[in-house]
Amino acid sequence: MKPQAVFLDAATLGEDISLQPLHRAAEITIHQTTPEAEVLERCRGASVVVTNKIRFDRHRLQSLSQTLRLICLTATGYDNIDITAAREFGITVCNVRDYSTDSVAQHTLAITLSLLQHITYYAEFTASGSYSAAPAFTHFGRPWFELANKTWGIIGMGAIGRKTAAIAAALGCRVLYYSSSGQDREPRFERVELAELLQRSQVVSIHAPRTERTSGLIAAAELAQMQSDAILVNVGRGGIVDEAALATALQAGEIRGAALDVFVDEPLLPDSPLLGIDRSRLLLTPHVAWGSIEARSRVVAGVADNILAFQRGTPENTVG
Repeated sequence: MKPQAVFLDAATLGEDISLQPLHRAAEITIHQTTPEAEVLERCRGASVVVTNKIRFDRHRLQSLSQTLRLICLTATGYDNIDITAAREFGITVCNVRDYSTDSVAQHTLAITLSLLQHITYYAEFTASGSYSAAPAFTHFGRPWFELANKTWGIIGMGAIGRKTAAIAAALGCRVLYYSSSGQDREPRFERVELAELLQRSQVVSIHAPRTERTSGLIAAAELAQMQSDAILVNVGRGGIVDEAALATALQAGEIRGAALDVFVDEPLLPDSPLLGIDRSRLLLTPHVAWGSIEARSRVVAGVADNILAFQRGTPENTVG
């Protein structure tokens, strides 16, 4: 018999991805979004909850503990779940791992190149008619440099960090890395401490989860250690970079630029200091690095597999 399940925030996967694997694994009710006030009511009676970002603290878990047996995350991160309380109440929590590696690495490269080569500026220069009125066949309003023979520093050498490092190396970069967990080992590349990575790199990209060790990792003091022509890319988690300090550094010209796909508050607050920065120095995308069509399809399939494995009595991808 299929378990009774509820998906609380299907809108986080977009409308173009099939959820049929979930229907095959469970008798599931789909909600595009769920207001905080309705979370408990929508979960009542369900033995399986599927969610991306809805928070389950001790109170919620205890309130649902008579029937809830499994929480399936449509993500790898699980900081929205009180894992200790879930364990106490006998609720298994499963995530999906490595589904977004190619997607995030590709987005890292895309926003790095877009920022580095001023793609938006040159596209608008051409489309606006300015190029048609130009006196020469070319235009160099915004200079850019090649990545070949530059140093690319990776913060967080997990699966995404390794993929990004391989891409950077293929482009001719020297690759350094800082292990944000202290546990990573990647013999192909040079491991250094954070200060050295910041001082030596022209590109610094962050691929780490937000933990006690990484929260506030890049603040004013760290930004001051970076080269003036360097760019900072964060596709890890919001809160690793001090956003106010970054805005100040960009305004002061301490670094060349930054590209962010993750933020402390998501959606980004309208009074964020980041929104006042010159677009030529700061590129912002709305937490989409993980979300290629293929990655979102993989995460749905992964959740369905987790439900089926739990039903068989052999849970997979458990956390905590």
